[in-house]
Amino acid sequence: MSEEKKKLDPRVEWIADRVSSTLKVKGDKLARIYTEEVSKTALNDFFELATVKKLIVYENLKNELCASLVFPPSMKRKSLYFEKTKDVLGPDDIAKECRYQDFTYQPLELLEVLNREIYLPMAQNHRTVQAIPDTIAQDVVQQFHHLSAATSVTVGKAKGQTLLAIPQIPVSAQTVTTPDGQTQPL
Repeated sequence: MSEEKKKLDPRVEWIADRVSSTLKVKGDKLARIYTEEVSKTALNDFFELATVKKLIVYENLKNELCASLVFPPSMKRKSLYFEKTKDVLGPDDIAKECRYQDFTYQPLELLEVLNREIYLPMAQNHRTVQAIPDTIAQDVVQQFHHLSAATSVTVGKAKGQTLLAIPQIPVSAQTVTTPDGQTQPL
């Protein structure tokens, strides 16, 4: 593999390095994305065609690493999504013109948790939104509640279950005591 890797296109090497470090795959399993014909074609199209803007690297149900231009119908584990900002990626500009992000095989559940555990508390934190007018801050929180409710319902539908949205707590009940003893809304 080391001889094969020396002959690799620097763009493929850059992708392979990100896949190896993010998905924790090595050796023959990693080599599959640049030796297997379908994956090799997907990589080449991603690099050379102006109409192709995304590349997905995932592990299929047979535990084989695959590169594809479309999202797979099912995934077994975490995957990587690459997006280019330039029409054609050259060997010298791939690091500047290509972004990548890992994502889970359960994106709706991840979105639901991110909304509930990170974004909503940030939007409700007085220190975070103190520079924003109150009406806008309240509207942002209300929109997060709507998004969170819609995400919960969609997760339920995807699982074949009926999940109802959790009603939001009235704003008057959401308060925090500041260090100087005053009570302020979240």
